[in-house]
Amino acid sequence: EEWNKFRRTSQTIQPDLSGADLSGYDFTGLDLSQANLEGTDLSDAYLFHANLTEANLSGANLTEADVLDANLIKTNLSHATMTRVDLSGTGLIACNLEGANLEGANLTRASLPWGNLTRANLVKAKLHLTDLREAQLIQANLEGASLQDTSLTGANLQEANLQGAIH
Repeated sequence: EEWNKFRRTSQTIQPDLSGADLSGYDFTGLDLSQANLEGTDLSDAYLFHANLTEANLSGANLTEADVLDANLIKTNLSHATMTRVDLSGTGLIACNLEGANLEGANLTRASLPWGNLTRANLVKAKLHLTDLREAQLIQANLEGASLQDTSLTGANLQEANLQGAIH
């Protein structure tokens, strides 16, 4: 609570935690918007209801992190390792996930319209009720992914691998 109060009163300060080992930490409800978390290890971290709007998490490790009902609008997650991450109910609107590894990730009810998932690895990802309207899935690997009730209206699936995908 004190952190979020500080962020509200010091909006010009952008935290720089790039390269830090924050694995297993609990960031529930924290405001990390516009923070630099490039290359940060957030594996097994708890980010329930966290605000990561416009944060830079490029190359970050979020393996098996719990990022439930969080806000990642316009967040840069390019080339992030997100194996088995739980992004259920998370807002990833216009998020950059280019080249990210989301193998086995849970994106149930996640919102990714206008997202960039070019060359993303979504092998065996769970995309139930996921909003991928207008998303760029060019050369994305969706092999064995579960796409039940997923909205793909206007999505670009050019050269995407949908082998064994369940819909």
